[in-house]
Amino acid sequence: MERHCSIQDVGPGAGKYSNLLRDRCLKIDCVEIFEPYIGKYNLHDLYDNVFNMDILEWEYTPLQYDLVILGDILEHLTYIDAKKLLERLKINGIQHFVAVPFESPQGVVAGNSNEAHLQEDLTAERMSVRYPELKEIITNPFYGLYRNE
Repeated sequence: MERHCSIQDVGPGAGKYSNLLRDRCLKIDCVEIFEPYIGKYNLHDLYDNVFNMDILEWEYTPLQYDLVILGDILEHLTYIDAKKLLERLKINGIQHFVAVPFESPQGVVAGNSNEAHLQEDLTAERMSVRYPELKEIITNPFYGLYRNE
């Protein structure tokens, strides 16, 4: 299989998307805001480039990546910041995949304030109202998967 795509995985956690997609994609980068996770999850071994920064500070350029994965990210952002991020992706013509837990309160975890859920009230209905630009792939009472239009 020819590998030619490029992916950015935002908030990669333990690197599940790299593990799932590595054999299908030529370049997979990640953005991790919490520096200790980079070593804890050996992200340099899983990704081509590891960027330790806040995704809200990333400056996208047109078609910079074929796909940006926002797996369990939107709930950590305010509604306004999430809308701005999605709009930057749209303006730059970048496809994106969004996965979010529903009604999932969470505070600081292991000293990492970035783990707090700022949109802990998300549901499938609220996602359709707040983010109408996202198309539902599949949802259940606990989780939703979406893609941009």
